[in-house]
Amino acid sequence: MGVEVNISHYAVAVNNLSEAIDTYNRVLGLEITERGENPWGNFSWAQMGFAGEQAIQLIQPNSDDTHVKRTMQSRIHKENPYGEGYYISVWQSEDPIAAAKHVESHGGRIIDRGDGSGVHWIHQSAAHGLFMEIVPVKDIFDGDKLLELSHLILLVNNLEIAVENFSKRFHWGKIGPSNDYLDADAQTIGNTNEQLALVDSSNPTTQMSNYITNNTLKNSQGFYAGCWKTKSLNNFQQRLDSQGIDYVIDNELIFLSSSLMHGINTVITE
Repeated sequence: MGVEVNISHYAVAVNNLSEAIDTYNRVLGLEITERGENPWGNFSWAQMGFAGEQAIQLIQPNSDDTHVKRTMQSRIHKENPYGEGYYISVWQSEDPIAAAKHVESHGGRIIDRGDGSGVHWIHQSAAHGLFMEIVPVKDIFDGDKLLELSHLILLVNNLEIAVENFSKRFHWGKIGPSNDYLDADAQTIGNTNEQLALVDSSNPTTQMSNYITNNTLKNSQGFYAGCWKTKSLNNFQQRLDSQGIDYVIDNELIFLSSSLMHGINTVITE
């Protein structure tokens, strides 16, 4: 492929954009960098970051007849009455067209946005349930950041095959030791940096099974959590305590529940 593919941000489908903005500001300290409307997808959106960058995008569908709304409706349950949660992750490449074509040449389905921008969507079947978008590399935003998005955590039903597929399609190999996610076999993959932590869902725990069922993950595969890094886990923990925010800390990881974060399990590490 000759070009790297690196995590940029992910989008969260929410029922009430204003409430979600408040949550992500209060809990993670993110600030709005830009707001707007997407007429093609018929949703309102807000980009949030720390130093002017886009670290996350919150999107609210404006009608029932949209892909975002249908995605939300498919995972409505008593603990998530609006079906909020993961919608898509965005990845940067110096040459998104070449990156997408490489995925396609190794058995993955791609969709060209068709406007000459180079933006391509990667179908869930090409990435073990992860809906992805590849875009041109964006500007680097320097400045003080409380958190930086590190990587995503993905459930896969065959760890060995998933590592092989991501290696072929994205040139991501095994890197560094993997944290113990969900008491299951896991492997972190990427290039020079972590991009995904793959978690084996073939023998699911109760927690994993509940998540798979509640989020209607096809073939027990798909997004599980976003992992963020902070310069001081202790300082971030104190920040949560000062605001009375519930969390769980284990194995030097802070876990924020999906019920708090509008359908997104959120992990904080140092």
